[in-house]
Amino acid sequence: MFYKSFTKPHEKFLNQLIETFDNSADSGFNEGEEEGRLRFTNLKSVQMTKQLYEYVIKFEELLDSYTVTLNRNIAITVRDKLASLLEERNETTFTLQMVRLNQALSGRQGQKLARYIRHHYPVALIDESQDINGEQAQMIESIYLPEQTPHNPTHEELLSGVSESSSNPSNTDSAKNKQNNTFLLLVGDPKQAIYGFRGGDVANYNYMKAKFGDHIMSLNLNRRSNAQLIDALNHWFGCPQPLESSSDQNSLSNSNVLSELGENIHYQYIEAHNQHTRLSWQNNAEGQNFTTHYNELLSDKPVSIIHIAKDDDQQYNKSEITALHIKFLLESEQTLEGRRIRPSDIGVLGRRKKELKQIEDMLSKLKVPTLVTSEVSIFETSTASDLVALMEAMLYSNRRGAINRALTSQFFGLTLREVKAMMASHDQIEAVNSAMAGAGGIDK
Repeated sequence: MFYKSFTKPHEKFLNQLIETFDNSADSGFNEGEEEGRLRFTNLKSVQMTKQLYEYVIKFEELLDSYTVTLNRNIAITVRDKLASLLEERNETTFTLQMVRLNQALSGRQGQKLARYIRHHYPVALIDESQDINGEQAQMIESIYLPEQTPHNPTHEELLSGVSESSSNPSNTDSAKNKQNNTFLLLVGDPKQAIYGFRGGDVANYNYMKAKFGDHIMSLNLNRRSNAQLIDALNHWFGCPQPLESSSDQNSLSNSNVLSELGENIHYQYIEAHNQHTRLSWQNNAEGQNFTTHYNELLSDKPVSIIHIAKDDDQQYNKSEITALHIKFLLESEQTLEGRRIRPSDIGVLGRRKKELKQIEDMLSKLKVPTLVTSEVSIFETSTASDLVALMEAMLYSNRRGAINRALTSQFFGLTLREVKAMMASHDQIEAVNSAMAGAGGIDK
């Protein structure tokens, strides 16, 4: 706040002034001018400036603390009052529904409610279960994983149509022989947990996974990628060979740093369904006699790296090399699944939009067609501006300017002449109504 009213020269002067008091290298005084520095810092005006600066810093720190306290109080108030306010208006949210359900499940009639839900929904499939939040985990556990609920059937039991009954000795013989009629299936991959911003926590997944014991099935067959890439990934994460059992997997995971992707999250050995690559030069690599340069550009490895030395005098930069590599690949007459490789088969990923734009420009020079990358933010488009004008007209309906901007937007498409005529007609009607009201012709 204090610095917002400063120009850059003013800000630079103030920073250098503080450095002068600290006797740092940026004070502006040479090492042999200590006496001059002391005389300068002892000037009354300089002392008052420094004191004012210190007061401003303390004031800003106080404002920051007030802001934090205010935001905290607002959050607490909203949390405490939102539910009752929504109920008064007969409204709700998904989160509030989950909270209310968990409150009911933990109440006096909670077990009856859980049995009722299990009766009507005996089979529950929870997809993307690595992203469940705390409320969702509590609901799933209360309904489908209570302490005395019979365990989920194993894969073999599902195939045979037989499931074990509860081992609770207090159950009657009929209850023991009764087939379990509820089933819970959690499908998830903790490596793909991405919804932490909305409350998802992979710890909930790990907690619930531990309740299944040995009744866990791993999907270790990949049907998307070819065997070369899968083999490279297995080696990259330290799992080059399949393991005999899940216990071996756990023991290796605990000792394998390469496979560790997070707390209790490890990479597992994967098998590939596709044993043959779809690229012609990798399928026929053994039968082709490529030159050294050709082999560098069309590697038979699933992942190849081109190292570009950092040199200001280099002949090519990475954008040019990437574009030339793509052009060579398109002109090499190599095939993908028996057809010639097309530009649409190639994708380029970059850290920054600027890098992608440079590659795009280079590809255009090489006459390689590309999909144009957008440089304009969605908030800077004409549609966004028109939407803002419409919202302002709804918010400030008494402002003529806001209404005029909304009427000339693409949502209404009126010309300035049409808007002017409309407003003139509106003013005439308002004038007639005011005159009649003044004459007593209209009861208000």
